[in-house]
Amino acid sequence: NRTLPSRWTYSNIESMKLQLTQMGLSYDWDRELTTCNPDYYKFEQKMFLDFFKAGIAYKKETLVNWDPIEQTVLANEQVVDGKGWRSGADVEKKKMKGWFLKISDFAEELLQELKTLDKWPDRVKTMQNNWIGRSNGATINFKINNSDENIEIYTTRPDTIFGATFIAISPLHPLASKIAESDQEASDFIKFCQKQSTKEADIEKAEKFALYPTTEGEFFTFEELTEAIKDQHTDKDDKLVILYASNEEEQHSYIEQAKNKGYKVLLLDSPIIGHLIQKLEGSKENISFARVDGDTLENLIKKEESTGSKLSDEEKETLKPMIESVVTQSGYTVQMEAMDSKTLPFVLTQPEFMRRMKEMQQTGGGGMMGNMPDMFNLVVNTNHELVGQILNTKTAKKRERLILQALDLAKLSQNQLKGEALTQFIQRSVDMIK
Repeated sequence: NRTLPSRWTYSNIESMKLQLTQMGLSYDWDRELTTCNPDYYKFEQKMFLDFFKAGIAYKKETLVNWDPIEQTVLANEQVVDGKGWRSGADVEKKKMKGWFLKISDFAEELLQELKTLDKWPDRVKTMQNNWIGRSNGATINFKINNSDENIEIYTTRPDTIFGATFIAISPLHPLASKIAESDQEASDFIKFCQKQSTKEADIEKAEKFALYPTTEGEFFTFEELTEAIKDQHTDKDDKLVILYASNEEEQHSYIEQAKNKGYKVLLLDSPIIGHLIQKLEGSKENISFARVDGDTLENLIKKEESTGSKLSDEEKETLKPMIESVVTQSGYTVQMEAMDSKTLPFVLTQPEFMRRMKEMQQTGGGGMMGNMPDMFNLVVNTNHELVGQILNTKTAKKRERLILQALDLAKLSQNQLKGEALTQFIQRSVDMIK
């Protein structure tokens, strides 16, 4: 407005005081402070100089919201949908030098004194505790392959460091910039991040940009995924079940069975996928994740209609101990279920809960539970022709051979058939072909 800033500011103050008086609000104007008046801010300047001399104030580079039109720094609250609230220009992330105070040096003292404020509400004291954010931990250096450089990380759980599977770095980390020099995808991602707001609320919204890959090479945002699968993947309790695979080759037969029934299967093969699933299941309503080999498809996504069994209850009770007498390995539980007749005669599944607990243990989060054994369900398809043949076979030797063959086929689908067991399976298959 081409007005001297001091004149414009004092004029606004007088205008606001007049409005407050006209509204009938009563203030003691003798106690008025004007923060832009040198008589006031000279004390702030002195305090800052005292902090600087004591080594409490220091300068460092920081990332700011930069409005390229106004050529000024904006607070997070002044950035609306990625644009400056006045100019409407796309806000850029820009590194600039700024002044900071070493409040972390006083964290312990602040926390101790906070305990003495017995008249403060607990809710407020908890907020202050969280804001101070003091934690005990260790700084650890990880060596970068084929380099003399290290990545320094901080952890509050150094005792679990041997279970670490990855290191996450910020898009602003110097190493990220170095990677971007030769990786266009990384460079594009960093540029994308630089356009995003740093407000906590907007960071939560960033989920909409994450892409989830399927085993068929498709990519969906979470919103697109749930919309695409809701009709087929919703079970009888109105819960949306998201199927996923962690290894496309090892779980290939399970993936194919799901695809043949019209289901989509995500490919989630990252070491941290368990943490992501836990977060999504905890923050979304009526949504659960199930690995495609966690159970039969009929149990993973239960529908109102159930598949009828070709075997009677009496025949199932007769057949089950026959199979259990041959399947003697520990950790296997035999279950009789009616499935599609085109599904394998025996299906080996690993219960979702037990597998997740074991994975947690392997990444350093479950040491208190001891070593958890592998546990599997051997699901017998009572509608498969071979299962009926096993029941009606008169000779025990032939029945045992059929059971072992069906069992080994199920083990193959879980990549469990190796060494001597694989050799025996091959020889048995050759004998059966003759």
